[in-house]
Amino acid sequence: MTIETISFDLYSDLHKDVHGCRPRDWDRWEALSDAQRAAEFDSLCNLLTEVMDMEAENERRAVIALDARLDAHCESFGIDFATALRWEVEGADCDPACEQGIGFYLWENGIHKHANVVRYLDALGARSWRNAA
Repeated sequence: MTIETISFDLYSDLHKDVHGCRPRDWDRWEALSDAQRAAEFDSLCNLLTEVMDMEAENERRAVIALDARLDAHCESFGIDFATALRWEVEGADCDPACEQGIGFYLWENGIHKHANVVRYLDALGARSWRNAA
């Protein structure tokens, strides 16, 4: 593998992280000078930072929204947090006794970060793998 190929591979990976697809412009990339490549790469790095910040903010809002729904269920029905979460997960046709079912429900509701997912799994006592070994 040449340095140019490695550089395009890194550029391609970064492009995919930012835009969701790989670039189709190998010829354009190959024609760029080292300085132009560096500028292109830096631009994508800046865009990736913006994308990651936006995703983090969206997840923060998703957690707040889910917690508000669960708190409303707790108040309205006199139930605990785990029961409210179980009802939410079941209402989405997901299995609250299955880590994958809960994970899918959370993913569909914009909650992806490991720490947030673990918080909800712990609320349901669904982390059976914690006791495995």
